[in-house]
Amino acid sequence: MEINYIAVRLLRIANKLSIKFHCGRSIGNLLFRIFNTKGEKTYNKGDAKTYLSSIHKDVESSSICENKIVEPTVDLQIIVPIYNVEKYLDSCLQSILNQQTNYTFKIVAINDGSPDKCGEILKKYQNDDRIIIYTQNNEGHSSARNTGLKTIFGRYIGFVDSDDMLAPNAIQNWLDYAYKTDADIVDGSYRRMTAKGKLQGGFVHTSQSSKSGFIWTRIYKPYLFQNIHFPEKYWFEDSVIGLILANAHKYVSITDYVYYYRTNPNSITHNFRRNVKSIDSLYITQSLLKDASQLSYFDFNADSSINFFLGMFQHNWHRTYIHGKDVEYAVYTIAKNLLTQYFPNKHTTKKELQELETALRTDNFYVYRRECCYM
Repeated sequence: MEINYIAVRLLRIANKLSIKFHCGRSIGNLLFRIFNTKGEKTYNKGDAKTYLSSIHKDVESSSICENKIVEPTVDLQIIVPIYNVEKYLDSCLQSILNQQTNYTFKIVAINDGSPDKCGEILKKYQNDDRIIIYTQNNEGHSSARNTGLKTIFGRYIGFVDSDDMLAPNAIQNWLDYAYKTDADIVDGSYRRMTAKGKLQGGFVHTSQSSKSGFIWTRIYKPYLFQNIHFPEKYWFEDSVIGLILANAHKYVSITDYVYYYRTNPNSITHNFRRNVKSIDSLYITQSLLKDASQLSYFDFNADSSINFFLGMFQHNWHRTYIHGKDVEYAVYTIAKNLLTQYFPNKHTTKKELQELETALRTDNFYVYRRECCYM
């Protein structure tokens, strides 16, 4: 029986139960043996790339750029890309404009050719000197963010998606910690929010929290984006956070809620699985590795570097396995080659990633699939 979405959900539940009841992974592994497909097929590196390209081509976008940093005029520059969010745009902008803070801020709102009434809504704000409005043809979420990054005039930069909201006192909390600690990045906690605006659970930072996460819970010093922007025409463009984190000298996380993330049933997050564009997950991994090799500060021998990309390999599997066994093997084959090419002598010290790394280095698809499934 081919592994499918429901089976993966069951396997992950079984694995959690095994851990909870101190059974190791016995329950999960038993079910995995039942669901796992036999009759393995392998590709060489060229075949794998050719096969995936026949399904969905790589746009070969890069995150390397040259943004202009000018003398700061505000404490915080907030970039808001806008597309097809007429129901939420007002509440998003008001959540920023109504912040109670003694810091200065300015919104850079980019209308990415939105076909709905977003343009009309933005006209209401055109005389507010706290908002700069750009209108461009529809080029995608990354392009809109990149437009806002071309000239950096804030002492810090933040991002808010236009269907989300800032939590009350977010700017004050972010910048209090930023100036107190001289942090390059201040990362806050967030809550989920329904389409109707009802707040639900979320994520609160602790001392053990991972640095991986979302671009929008953080504020950043400008230098982090001087030569980096969001790779365009890809899905999962937020993956670039790995390169940004690699260049940050001081990272601070705080327990304060700074962001309300709206769970939009029409978003890519909820609808990527059966779309072949989900293969962008692998393509952006390749692109970021190539870009990292051109950045003088990126250290391929750092623990955080190999851990980040092994984590991306797991994400790649989760985003693409639904397309069938041939896609699984092609993604797996390319992952093996990327690990060998960029991390020939570096090994992870993170216990939960060690079996995945070993599986990739020893050509063990079965264990690779299992370790990705249990992510």
